[in-house]
Amino acid sequence: MTLKEFKVQLALGSFTTDDLIDIAGDTNTSKKLLKILSNHEYAPIRSWVAKNSNTPKDVLEKLSNDEYWAVRENVANNPNRPITSNDGVANGGKAK
Repeated sequence: MTLKEFKVQLALGSFTTDDLIDIAGDTNTSKKLLKILSNHEYAPIRSWVAKNSNTPKDVLEKLSNDEYWAVRENVANNPNRPITSNDGVANGGKAK
């Protein structure tokens, strides 16, 4: 499936929540798809993106400030997370 096809199917609601969690947790999922899923309204999907070792550092940095603790916790446990002084994980989800 191409990125364009994925975006169309996502917009149409063709994926179940379980489908999206499977995609977000798959280490073979492209960085572009993970970036799209990092903006999903459902926190468990963002949480799986945060846990995925293939998630780009800029996405992990954004997710480190997520309102849901489980997302921030998975960023903190991701070996690829960037460590910055403005890291929301260390500040309870609030950037300095």
